[in-house]
Amino acid sequence: MRKLNIFLFLIITKIVLMVSCSENPHQLILNIYNNEIEGAIKDTILYAIRDTTYFVKSKLNTTAYSSRLLLGNSNGLEARPIIRFLNFTAIPDSAIIDSAKIRLQTDGNISDQNYSPFTVTVFPIINPWENNLDSVWNDYKSNIDQDVPLSTLDITLQDSTDLVFTLNSAGVSLVAQWLTLIDTPDENYGIIFDFISADFIQNIHAIGTLQDPELIINYTVPGDSINYLDTLSASVDAFIYNGDIPRREDRNYTSTLIVYNTILEFNLREFQANQPDEISLLSATIELPIDRENSIIDSRYDASNIVSLRLLSQFENSTMEVDSTSGLWSSLSQWSSDSSYLETKTGTSREKLAKSIIRRILVEPEIPQSLVISSIDLLNSFSKPIDTTNHYSYIAFFKAKNEFPSTKPRLIIEYWIPPAPRL
Repeated sequence: MRKLNIFLFLIITKIVLMVSCSENPHQLILNIYNNEIEGAIKDTILYAIRDTTYFVKSKLNTTAYSSRLLLGNSNGLEARPIIRFLNFTAIPDSAIIDSAKIRLQTDGNISDQNYSPFTVTVFPIINPWENNLDSVWNDYKSNIDQDVPLSTLDITLQDSTDLVFTLNSAGVSLVAQWLTLIDTPDENYGIIFDFISADFIQNIHAIGTLQDPELIINYTVPGDSINYLDTLSASVDAFIYNGDIPRREDRNYTSTLIVYNTILEFNLREFQANQPDEISLLSATIELPIDRENSIIDSRYDASNIVSLRLLSQFENSTMEVDSTSGLWSSLSQWSSDSSYLETKTGTSREKLAKSIIRRILVEPEIPQSLVISSIDLLNSFSKPIDTTNHYSYIAFFKAKNEFPSTKPRLIIEYWIPPAPRL
C-alpha cells in the first residue's frame, strides 16, 4: 500500500509540473555553477541614445586586391577601369597584328530607375603607374591621350555577358607596340575605359576571377599563310574613381569603397544597474530601420557584408578605433519581413552579439557602451573590419532623434535572471 501511494504521488507530481510548464513557457531551468536554479527569460528594448557617422577612408582598390572593376557613374561616384596586358610570350616577335579586341565580362550593375545607355571610349595611358593609388590619377585626364581614341562602345543596362571593344587602327598599332616591349614591360602603360557621363555603374570581372579581362589578337607570321588567334588575360587591372556618396544630415551611413561607419550608443550601464547580479545574456538583436530612397544596395551583395562590432575609442574621439579581433563581429545582414529594417542574423550572430560583444562592454567599464555598424568582406569568416569590400553600396539609416519609435535604431537583449528570493 505504501509503494502504491509513492507511485501515485510521483504521477501527480509529474502532471503538475507539465501543467506548470505549459502555462508559463518563459520558465527556464539552467545549470549555473552545477546547481539547478529556476529562472525566467526576459527581453528589453534599448533605443540608441546617441549616434553619428564617421568617415573612415577612401578605399582605392589596388591592383592586388580588385575582384571586380567598376565602370560608370551612380549617385555621386564615377569609376573607370585601368588595365595593362603584359604577357606576350606566346606570340612571335615577327607577328603582324591584323586585328585586336578587348573583352570584359560583366558582373551585374548598380542603377536607379532613371538610366540610359552611355558611350565608353578606350584611350591609351601615357604615364607609368603601378596601382590606382599613384599620384598620376589625381587628375586622370592629364594621364591619358584623349586625342587618340582606340575604340568606342555603347553600354546598356541590359548587357549581361560580354562587352567587346574592337580596336581601330590606332589600337592595333598600340598592341603591336606592346609586343615590342616584352623585355621592357614598364614602358607599357596600358589603357583606360573612359566616358563623359553615365547613369549607372557596370560591374566587370577582374583578374583572378576566372573571367579575366582579355585581349584577343588575330595575327600572321611572315612566310606563313595561317591566320593565328591568341587570347591574353590582363596582367594588371584596377579602377580609379572620384566623387563621394550624397549624405543627409538627418541620416547615418554605412558604406563600402568610400567607407563610412555608423556609431550607436546604448545605455547599457543603466540596463546593467537595473538587473540582478546573476544575469545571463542569451542573445541580442540590433534593428536598424533604413531609408531606401537615399540608399544604394548592390544587388549582387545586398547587405551580406554589414556587421556590428565593439567600439574601443570614446564616442567623441575623432579617430575611431574598433575591436579588430578576427571574427569578432556579428552579422547584421538579415532583412525584416517587410524589408523596412536590417536586423542581426538569426542564430549564432545573435548569440555572439550578446555573449561576446555586449558582455565585454558590460564587464569592462572603461570600454564605451557603443557599437559600430560597418562593412567587411564576409567571404572570409576571419575577416577584420579593415577588409572592406570593393563593390560600391551605401545604406542610409534613420537617426535616433527621429520622432517615430518605429524608425529609431534599437537593441533588443534577451537574458536570463534568477528567481526572486523566497521567504
